[in-house]
Amino acid sequence: MTRSYRVAFYRGLVGDTGKPYDSELYAIRIKGCDSEQVAAEEAIKKFEKRNKLVHWSDLATKYEVSAVG
Repeated sequence: MTRSYRVAFYRGLVGDTGKPYDSELYAIRIKGCDSEQVAAEEAIKKFEKRNKLVHWSDLATKYEVSAVG
């Protein structure tokens, strides 16, 4: 069964108070995927192309995949 997934990319930052937090850089919805893994792979390709990156971690520190709908 195929599903839609939301893949969000984050960058770890430190706030004024010295507390670390994750700032969302970009999120994309990937439709018609068989698994979270496939959705992540597709989103990573789009994120790298959009930002002209060699590897997604050149800009983001993590990503999260969640099922939508």
